[in-house]
Amino acid sequence: MPHSPVFALLASALADLGYDEDGTIPSGAYLFVKYRATHAVVLPDDERLTVEDALDSLAEQGVDMAALLRAMEDLQDG
Repeated sequence: MPHSPVFALLASALADLGYDEDGTIPSGAYLFVKYRATHAVVLPDDERLTVEDALDSLAEQGVDMAALLRAMEDLQDG
């Protein structure tokens, strides 16, 4: 089953920031890790997820939002 558009965009942007997908967690969301597993974030793959809600969640999890927004912009422009 293909990923939701919001998940696909944010997963690509996280990958550009050095996060690697590390499987799923019991809720069905995906775990991304960075810095040799010292920083992990969770991103759900849900059709109802909005970009705003996903960004809020990732900000709360400590993602560098300026870098993430730049990566998203680059992906949308590219």
